[in-house]
Amino acid sequence: MALHTDLPVYASARDLSKLISKVVANMQRDYKFTLGRRLDQQCFDLVMDVFRANTAQEKAPIIRQMRENVVAIELSMRLAEDLKRMPRKDYASAIQLTASIGKQLTGWLRHSETRQQAIRHGGRSSAHR
Repeated sequence: MALHTDLPVYASARDLSKLISKVVANMQRDYKFTLGRRLDQQCFDLVMDVFRANTAQEKAPIIRQMRENVVAIELSMRLAEDLKRMPRKDYASAIQLTASIGKQLTGWLRHSETRQQAIRHGGRSSAHR
């Protein structure tokens, strides 16, 4: 098992979290402690979930939840951008990161499901031979 810090999805989630922290730091006080705090926490939780999924025996349920959390982050960012609390340039960069994270999570989910299925049937997946 690779260290979670070596995973590309970890790097992307960390980059997203850093970007959102910068955006939230520049929000007006009214939004910083409502929308900003929630968005910042969602991104931090995503980074932590990469660790949780990487160390779990059953990765698939955690990864599915992470995919849902990415959609929630996108919705929160869209609201921030609609309310003019997130610069369009930062929004565009963040959406690129969430798209990348989503693709990586989909691949990780497929791999995890294939591996888990192989283990249930008494063998190992071809990726681990």
